Amino acid sequence: MAALKLNITRSKVECPIFGNPVDLNCHVLPTIEYVLRCYLFIRYELKFTKYFGKEPSFNEVCEVLVPKIKSIWESASIPTVSKDRIMQLLRKYHNKYLNLIRYPKSKRNVQYELKITSFKEETRDKLFDIAACKCDFSACKYCKCDKSRKVPKQEQEFLLDQRSTRDMAIGTVDRETTKKLNVRTERQTKETERVQKFKSEFHNISMPSCSTEVTRLSTDSDNSSSSEASPSVANIDLPSKPSCSQMRIELPTLGTICDKYGISDRSAAAVATAVLKDVGIICDSDTSKVIDKNKVRRARQKNRNILSNEFQSTNKPIKSIYFDGRKDKTLVQEKKGERYHKRTIAEEHVSLIEEPNSVYLGHVTPSAGSAKSIGKAIIDFLISNNFCLDNLVAIGCDGTIVNTGHKNGVITYIENELKRPLQWFVCALHANELPLRHLFQRLDGATTGPRQFSGVIGKLLEKCEHLPIVDFEIIESDLPELTIPSKELSSDQSYLYDICQAISNGNVYENLANRSPGKLAHSRWLTMANRVLRLYVGTEHPTSRLKDLVQFIIKVYAPMWFFIKLNPSCTQASLHVFKSITLSRYLRDDLKNIIDAVIQRNSYYIHPENLLLCMLTDNRQWVRELALRRIIKARKEKKVGIRQFKIPEINFNAAEYFELINWSECEVTAPPMLADIPDDELKQLIDSSIIADFDFPKYPCHTQAVERCVKLVSESSLLVTGPERRDGFIRSKIKSKDFLVTYDNKAQFKIE
Repeated sequence: MAALKLNITRSKVECPIFGNPVDLNCHVLPTIEYVLRCYLFIRYELKFTKYFGKEPSFNEVCEVLVPKIKSIWESASIPTVSKDRIMQLLRKYHNKYLNLIRYPKSKRNVQYELKITSFKEETRDKLFDIAACKCDFSACKYCKCDKSRKVPKQEQEFLLDQRSTRDMAIGTVDRETTKKLNVRTERQTKETERVQKFKSEFHNISMPSCSTEVTRLSTDSDNSSSSEASPSVANIDLPSKPSCSQMRIELPTLGTICDKYGISDRSAAAVATAVLKDVGIICDSDTSKVIDKNKVRRARQKNRNILSNEFQSTNKPIKSIYFDGRKDKTLVQEKKGERYHKRTIAEEHVSLIEEPNSVYLGHVTPSAGSAKSIGKAIIDFLISNNFCLDNLVAIGCDGTIVNTGHKNGVITYIENELKRPLQWFVCALHANELPLRHLFQRLDGATTGPRQFSGVIGKLLEKCEHLPIVDFEIIESDLPELTIPSKELSSDQSYLYDICQAISNGNVYENLANRSPGKLAHSRWLTMANRVLRLYVGTEHPTSRLKDLVQFIIKVYAPMWFFIKLNPSCTQASLHVFKSITLSRYLRDDLKNIIDAVIQRNSYYIHPENLLLCMLTDNRQWVRELALRRIIKARKEKKVGIRQFKIPEINFNAAEYFELINWSECEVTAPPMLADIPDDELKQLIDSSIIADFDFPKYPCHTQAVERCVKLVSESSLLVTGPERRDGFIRSKIKSKDFLVTYDNKAQFKIE
């Protein structure tokens, strides 16, 4: 091994898979094999020259290796991903290498040799690809990445070659091209300095005296000439280059506010220019600061691009994914002849967020509405955006069968792709609506359209808010006391809480009677419940069926809705199922059978994996001990493949939530969310003094945050074309909610 001049034998450093360690060849982009061989080269070099026989750590080797790799890519003028991402890729392949090397010799057989051969073939020809741009230049010569990630046009052919046949090499410096680039950079630097100097002068002259200047303009205009007045912005000597007709000041705040309130480019330009005219910045002799619609459009687009780039540059491992979707009316552009024409189509969009904190990840457009198409679109999105899925432990969605099918659902597809189970968090608020929906259909008949019902009660709901309030029978309710800010409740939720209290108290005040119960739609059963209650207080002689519906809403549906809102943690979800069952026991047998069947089909939180989470956080020590024993026992049992997530049979006569299932008759598996927590740490939960300090991630048991993102995606689909522009608009909209909060007077104004 001539390349590594160390006083050691060849057999000590020779790799059984790749052979001798070697340094990187600086004339080609390295393959995975040569990166790993260089890793070994640096490792032995550090071990025997710097650390005197001590084995260097992975990070210490990477401190030398990563700059080497980046320098080769930079010499090819190709932008690269971040250092952290390069280390992630290195760790991935290094771990594969270690798993093969450390395999016990006694167990090395034909299957092991096949794995070695497969790993060699994978690493020999595959480029260690750290390019920031992932565009496929073989299919399309146009790079869609932003400027900082874009591969120069003259280097695209070389990158394509290195990803495939690898016939080309990195040559010497192109003097002519380098000279042009240096001249361009120098010119841009001078222009930036000139603009910054002008902005500084403009700020020093105009801004400190803006309040007094306007006063002088208004009070002294009749008795002072322009030469006697204080210098105004119009009298500032503007730089000769560019001409005074150009507006070079950036307007990021204006762009953000336009996206926040949905103001058009033309309207925003007109309002902003009018304000500048009123404060004296624009006048007949100086129109250089006039803002046109193109300036606003560019400001908005720049903000969106910056937010998209920030998101791409701060990718990190994610622990959970919550998703939801719908078909949206989507604006698209079609090329007919030489021109593009806009038209509206129906397109499926699936929104993705990370919990806790409801971080928007993005949205995808699956090729079809099947579970496989949706699951594949989600996985492809996460991989293409360089998300690390090694720490993914939880997934949330609503309870539709496409998502939750135990054989072919979206979650099952994703679990199979990851080759490990995930913690299922199926929306508890959706599950709470289903019993009401089935009860309504039993008592009043099926629906006949998007907003129409076949029964008498349903037909009366459309205009129920116009009915006068009459004397009605009081129905007691078990509504919890609201301890969350009122702004966290929508107007429909506030209406439900208020009218439930009014019916319990027997008094509907005038303001409540005049409020709208919300639009009627089969997709919004909360507003349907509001309208049923409003119909009840406006009906002089309600039928028994209407009374049954009202009683269920007052005694079960509404209390459960607010119990879930007040206790959204996944560790409380099993208690919600138990409480829902307990509250519904008042029903007569025929109605109870309907409700129980719906609860049985949708009680995902009584699965052992979710029940054990709830038991681990129980205030009673003996319940925590019971959960701990069951988790340890489940971990010791060897499972073949990934378990199928099936809801166990419910014991509707249970006295405690952990008695809802027969533990001896169902397959008990340990919660995937606790996979990284060792048994010793779990045993600390037995001590009652530790329970409050045990930090479970605050994953919600409902998907309302995803629904807000779904609404944003639907709004953006009709405003902008293309997934990239749509994503930028959504991120700008989300960002604007935290920027320049609403204020009613100057004292309340502050910049976040």
